[in-house]
Amino acid sequence: MHGGGMVLPVNGGGRSGPGDGYSCEITFTVVMSCLMAASGGLIFGGLTQMQSFLEAFFPDIIEKMNSAAQDEYCIFNSQLLTTFVSSLYLAGMLACLVAGHITRKIGRRNSMLIGASLFFVGAVLNCAAANIAMLVVGRVLLGFAVGFTNQSAPVYLAEIAPARWRGAFTSIFHLFLNIGIFVADLVNYRANTIPVWGWRLSLGVGIVPAAVILLGAAFIPDSPNSLVLRGKVDAARASMRRIRGGSADVDVELKDIIQAAAEDRRHEAGAFRRIARREYRPRLVMAIAIPVFFELTGMIVVTLFTPLLFYTLGTDGGKAMPRPYAVAVVCLFTAGFGVSWGPLKWIVPGEIYPLEVRSAGQGMSEAISLALTFAQTQSFLNMLCSFKYGTFAYNAGWVVLMTAFIFFFLPETKGVPIESLREVWARHLYWKRFVKLLPPAPPEPKVADGPL
Repeated sequence: MHGGGMVLPVNGGGRSGPGDGYSCEITFTVVMSCLMAASGGLIFGGLTQMQSFLEAFFPDIIEKMNSAAQDEYCIFNSQLLTTFVSSLYLAGMLACLVAGHITRKIGRRNSMLIGASLFFVGAVLNCAAANIAMLVVGRVLLGFAVGFTNQSAPVYLAEIAPARWRGAFTSIFHLFLNIGIFVADLVNYRANTIPVWGWRLSLGVGIVPAAVILLGAAFIPDSPNSLVLRGKVDAARASMRRIRGGSADVDVELKDIIQAAAEDRRHEAGAFRRIARREYRPRLVMAIAIPVFFELTGMIVVTLFTPLLFYTLGTDGGKAMPRPYAVAVVCLFTAGFGVSWGPLKWIVPGEIYPLEVRSAGQGMSEAISLALTFAQTQSFLNMLCSFKYGTFAYNAGWVVLMTAFIFFFLPETKGVPIESLREVWARHLYWKRFVKLLPPAPPEPKVADGPL
């Protein structure tokens, strides 16, 4: 157990505990809803250093590539190219700051629809771009889409998944993100063989997943937690029955959600001000630390600049690492990331906050992540040019520190219902000084119909 944390049994293990009476059935609706929400990860990927793209918009880089005297590490050190890449993340950061409030008002599903719509328009604009200005505007719209999708989809997945399988379902978002990047790379590989207009195919491929999300999101239910928070108890019960199965007794789980929503209404301060309170300190620390550590692994720059890294990897005095070794090193790094920090970044911030501040907490976490991605895409090419392979020694040092932090300070949440996670923090060896157990709620024979 990390740092003295403990796992509370889902079905009591012979005693009463959080999650007693919850249905752990995996229904067709919950599977399809999770797959639909996780499809938001498919909208990632797309930028490439392909020949036709550089010829159309960045001819100065082509000149550097053809120059024998040019330092390989500095070929792509272009402020204009950096602006194009990083504009998405700056826009995404700004979108995350408002997406939490909007998602709370209109629901998780509708927020995903907004993200898909923005991505569709941005992808069309990028595909039809005639100049740098159109590229950047399209990229900014894609950033807004990423902000809404990253804020709402992980929270939606965490709320509708059965407690026992929440981590597995939420990590599907990371899986789909990697599938999206992989498909984009395959498209780029083929598009790179098409002269003049191949880049349009590469930047326009995002239209397909955006259209899929737009169509599919219309057929999935909103999360019961979001519906209760908006006072729609009957709709929440209907959604819960669709998600858990028609034969499941949903009253116990729905009662816990209603109690969490009632806790929200007892506070008058805004969500972001509430997050700063002492009782939320463990969640606040994790909501900041996890996206910061995620970015410091170096995975983002490896993903965005893979073609460049293969171009320079192992270069020292004109001698490059053989291609099979270069590929093996990158694959090993990516595989290690995929079973550790990759899914962790989506799972933990999406589930650790109480219902009353969950949207704001996830939005803040994603805003931090995208702000750091913006900073990295602004600085990476210059760092690579200046420090060469030393750039990655910096990331390696951080990986050691972040591993120790997670081991000691992040408690295990597996199998604990999302609205009962307060107990995990209250029993942790260190965090119990900030979080106290709530008194048990008075028994109620049945959940009342109608608005709260």
